Amino acid sequence: MIYPEHIYDPKRKQLVIQLMAKELSKLFPEIHSEDVLTSITGWTESPEHYHLEDSTRDFWDIFSAIFEQIKLKPGFTNIFTAENYNWERREITVSDIQLTSHLDQIKQIPGLSLHPQTTVGDIVTAAKNASILADQQRINDTFSSQSQDSYPIIVRRLPDGQIRVNDGNRRSLRAGLYGKETIDAWVGSSDDDQPKNYWIPVGELYQLVRYYRYSTTDEQKQAVRNMLEVLFQLSPIARINYDSRIASETDITAEFLAMKPTI
Repeated sequence: MIYPEHIYDPKRKQLVIQLMAKELSKLFPEIHSEDVLTSITGWTESPEHYHLEDSTRDFWDIFSAIFEQIKLKPGFTNIFTAENYNWERREITVSDIQLTSHLDQIKQIPGLSLHPQTTVGDIVTAAKNASILADQQRINDTFSSQSQDSYPIIVRRLPDGQIRVNDGNRRSLRAGLYGKETIDAWVGSSDDDQPKNYWIPVGELYQLVRYYRYSTTDEQKQAVRNMLEVLFQLSPIARINYDSRIASETDITAEFLAMKPTI
């Protein structure tokens, strides 16, 4: 075990496996969602079957690549792997949920004031007052599918108690529009909203090595080395991944690390 204990937390892995299965099922609709889920689970249980070198490192690197690079959901890797975030699966009250994406359909509701603290309860009340609840349900129906709706939503409980969506804005709204009181959710909580000791992908570190190699001046090289130092300071996992996977690769990686940072 070379990583901090929380990186091996089975709850985090279960959360992320479900999330990847949901998103990959969208990209490969011809593959049954259960088969996708089985394959992703196998990345950690039978890594050799999937030609993975290190089950833990490759698992989190794949997750990061999908959500940070392909799905463009920055910050997912940080909060799902942060040591100071605790994740639990449970039922939560639908009306209290704050959406983080103001879906186009709710912009059509007269008299609704949208702000970060707007809750599903506020939206449903406004739709009822405007006598367009059925219209809102119909619009939501066009984006709904049984397979996608079966996954739990993912939310953060902020230090002040507010509940904010990370994944599942449409599903949260749908639950409210159809009168559900609770919804299945992964709930992340932390006394400090700033993630700490989170996963830094190997690819991100390799990219800095490439930037260093292509730098043409000492100033450029120093700037890139300082970027590496920032990652080391943000999370000890960055140093673990550099030392265990990159440092011995080539002479340039050793030279890069040997340069003293100036920050």
